[in-house]
Amino acid sequence: MKIRFNKSSKKFQLDARSIAPNYQPTFATKAEAEAKRDQLTADKVGGVFISPTTAVTFDVCIASWLAANEKRVQFGDIGEGEFANMTTSAKHISKFVFSNKLLTETKVSDLRAGPLAKLILPQIRADRAQATAHKLLVHFKAIFKDAVLSEFIAYDPARDLKLPKKLGATDVEDITAARSGKNSLAQRIASNNVKKIIGCANEKFKRQIEMIAFTGVRVGELRAATWSQVEFGDADTGATITIDRAIKKGGKLGDPKTYAGHRTIALDDDLVAMLREWKMFQPLDQRQNDLIFPNKSGAVADGDNWRNRGMVAACKDANVEAVTLRELRHHFASILIFDESYTEATVTELMGHTDINFTKKQYATWLQSAKRDKTISAKLTASRRAS
Repeated sequence: MKIRFNKSSKKFQLDARSIAPNYQPTFATKAEAEAKRDQLTADKVGGVFISPTTAVTFDVCIASWLAANEKRVQFGDIGEGEFANMTTSAKHISKFVFSNKLLTETKVSDLRAGPLAKLILPQIRADRAQATAHKLLVHFKAIFKDAVLSEFIAYDPARDLKLPKKLGATDVEDITAARSGKNSLAQRIASNNVKKIIGCANEKFKRQIEMIAFTGVRVGELRAATWSQVEFGDADTGATITIDRAIKKGGKLGDPKTYAGHRTIALDDDLVAMLREWKMFQPLDQRQNDLIFPNKSGAVADGDNWRNRGMVAACKDANVEAVTLRELRHHFASILIFDESYTEATVTELMGHTDINFTKKQYATWLQSAKRDKTISAKLTASRRAS
């Protein structure tokens, strides 16, 4: 492949017609042209070359990914709520800019790991709650996986993309209370209060309190949760916990409170780190039944202990008005609601409600707030980090 200087355009032209019909890209510098030639040669030798003249643009990849997942909904592999999340992610991704033009207008064969990390990761992270940004990245990478399966590209340049770690802790104002007037519940589960509660909680109960605050699981669901329900995943798939059982009154094991209680919830980086550490150091005597948070002998934990020795004591030590574990669940709802990328249907699904109308009634003040935005959600998410 020869490189020549085009006097009229004052650019260097790479003659690559030997490997792709009519393919003669131009570059501002000779070094760029040489780098492209070396890359094309390596791809050709490695058997991963796809002709740029037949390559599709990224909008085609997005459409292909959505179509494939729409079929998964029809087959029952994923729920409509999850597909709604994917559609929302696709809308956000379609607005990304890459090298002075929309990413959707860029040929997918021209996308490389370095430029994606430099230009796209900041747009994924921008003003989003960590969990929301992580989910968006998971969907972004899934589009590339589908592109490989669809043979639009031969290798996946997004495979190793990772979000930067979160910034350090900062004091957070009472967002939910400010947005909801003098609502007593909003004030008691406001971000600064939750931060204090977690910071003052006894180590035996701190993890349970954090899980409820940032996943919205019910007490009975968490008491019944086993390690087999946790999928730590990887950078591509993300970590989740699947809720499919609960401890009922009288200590009996059964289904979640409602049919909609069967759900899968994403775990953010902080929860993943906490769970990994706990799984590593959990006493052997507690592992016999695979429960995540059992009592000291490995049996189902006493919910009253969580409430009295855990939550009540933590509120008292934090010098905040009493908050019940059931009320703490609503903190997770506030994170979802104040992140505008989550639809009311998604909030309903993740909270395990059977009816969207119940969700609308339960959180009417927050849902109707004109202040719903990602910045609020990000600050709410930061509340776990004690000052």
